[in-house]
Amino acid sequence: MVHLLHAEITRLRWRRAVVALLVLALVVPAVVLAGTLWETRPITEADRTQARAEMEATAEQSVRDCIASPRDWGFRVKDLTPEEIATRCEKRAGNVGEVEDWIYRPALTIRETREGVGLAVVTILALLAALIGTTFAGHDWATGSMGNQLLFESRRLRVWAAKFAAVVAATGVMALLGLGLFWGGIWVAAEMRDLAVGPNQWWWSVTAAARGVVLVAGAGGAAYALTMLLRSTVGALGVIIGASIGSSVLLAVVLGATASRWMIGTNAFAFVLGRQEYYVDSEECWRTGEGCTQLLTGPQAAVYLAALVLVVVVGSMLSFRRRDVP
Repeated sequence: MVHLLHAEITRLRWRRAVVALLVLALVVPAVVLAGTLWETRPITEADRTQARAEMEATAEQSVRDCIASPRDWGFRVKDLTPEEIATRCEKRAGNVGEVEDWIYRPALTIRETREGVGLAVVTILALLAALIGTTFAGHDWATGSMGNQLLFESRRLRVWAAKFAAVVAATGVMALLGLGLFWGGIWVAAEMRDLAVGPNQWWWSVTAAARGVVLVAGAGGAAYALTMLLRSTVGALGVIIGASIGSSVLLAVVLGATASRWMIGTNAFAFVLGRQEYYVDSEECWRTGEGCTQLLTGPQAAVYLAALVLVVVVGSMLSFRRRDVP
C-alpha cells in the first residue's frame, strides 16, 4: 500500500493542472494578505499632510462655489450682503473637519480578520482542493488509463484508497502552507504594529486555521470520490456547483424557515469558526422580532459535513468495486 500511495503522489505531482492549482493556492493567500495589510496600514504623518492639503483645497473650492451660488447652500440672498454671504460660506463650506475622517482606514483586528478575509481564504482553498480532486480523478477516466492501472494492481479498493489518500494529503499540505503563509503574515504585521490582541484571539485563530486545513482536505477528498463515482470531471463539477447554488434554493423550498441550518456554506463556516449564527425566516420572527437567529455549533456542523462526505465516499467505493472499468 505504501508503494502504491507513493506512486499516486508522484502521478499527482506531475500533473500540470494540479501543479498550477497548487501554485495558485499559495499565490491567493499572499495576495489577500497583501491587500489586507495595505488596507489596514497605519496613518503616517505624510498621509496626514497630504490629506490636510487636499481638505483645504476642497474647502476653498466649496467656499467659491457657495459664494457663486449661495441659494444652492440654503442662503436667502436678498436678506444678506455679499460680505455676510462670504462669512457664512466660510463657516459652512470652509469647515475641513478632522484629518481622520478624510483618510479613515479600518484597523487590523484578529477577530475581524479571522471571520472575514481569513474565512474567505479557506473558502478559496477549498474550491481549489475540489478542482484538484476532480482533475486528478477525471484525467484517469478521460484518458482510459484506469484500466491499465488495474492491470498492475487488481485490488480495486486499494487503488481507490491510494488515490484518495494522495489527494487528501496533497490538499491538506496545500492548505497548511497557504493558511500558514496568511496567518504568519498577519502575526508579523501585528508584532510590527504593536497591535493589542485580546485574550485567546491567537488561539482561536490557530484552531480555526487547523479546522480550515481539515475542511480543505475533506473538500479535495470528497471531490475526488464524486468524480470517481460519476467518472467525469465535467459531471463532478456540475454536481458541485449545483450543490453549492441549487441546493440553497431546494432547501429553502422544502424546509422553509430552517433551510439555512442545512446549507453547506453555513455548516462549513460553523465548522471553521467553531460557531455560526444563521437567520430563521419565520412568521414568529416577523411578528415579534425575536428568535430570528439560531446558533449552529462546530460539532453539529462537523457531523453534518462528515455525513455528506461519508455518503459520497461509500457510494464511490461501491461503484468502483462493482462497475466495469473500460
